[in-house]
Amino acid sequence: MSKDQDKNFDKRLLIIFLILFTEVLGFSSVMAIIPYLADDLGLNEFQIGLVLSIFSICQLFASPITGKLSDKYGRKPLLLFSQTSTFIGFFLLGIASNVWILVAARLVDGLLGSNMTVAQAYISDVTTPKYRTKMFGYSSAVFGAGLIFGPVIGGILSTINYSVPMFFAAGVSLLSIMLVLIFLPESLNKKETKLEFKFGDIIPIKETKQFFKSVKIRGILMVFFIYSFGFFLFIST
Repeated sequence: MSKDQDKNFDKRLLIIFLILFTEVLGFSSVMAIIPYLADDLGLNEFQIGLVLSIFSICQLFASPITGKLSDKYGRKPLLLFSQTSTFIGFFLLGIASNVWILVAARLVDGLLGSNMTVAQAYISDVTTPKYRTKMFGYSSAVFGAGLIFGPVIGGILSTINYSVPMFFAAGVSLLSIMLVLIFLPESLNKKETKLEFKFGDIIPIKETKQFFKSVKIRGILMVFFIYSFGFFLFIST
């Protein structure tokens, strides 16, 4: 690999990490505020929990579809589409004057905003197997950095009004869109010629069974599930 290729490689990773940081910054700045907004709109604790779950439920089914579409049409177009959906979702949160707008905001972002899925695919495209694990580790560190600053910013802005953190997140999302549009080149050189969806592409039951047959992978999945369960239980209270 030439020096020019090395520079291009590093530049793409730097941009995708910056995009990940802005995405997590916006996401984490509103997550702690949504329960208070929902409470102001008259929802009880159980209903607030359902509203918070909408995004993850939608992502469970939407992420595999988005990944498949990015194999066909490229990472950059799907990243722009999903980021635009996230921007719309945050904007709707900012103007949410009733429960239906709040629910619509979470549905739009959950069904159409699979940013992380495409970003992870992009990292996989531009890294060699030797350094891929290391780069995914860096992406996790960037994710953590966004989680550090986002809630602090969201908490400060919420003292003005609950809508302010939502519009801040929308602004950060818009910045992320501009970064992709201007600086991020397409990473997928060879795209799929056919686009076929099977039930297993959306709900990978067969692959899940295979994963759980492996003791090592089963243990990792269980640890990750317990961690995620505890983390989101904590931030939703």
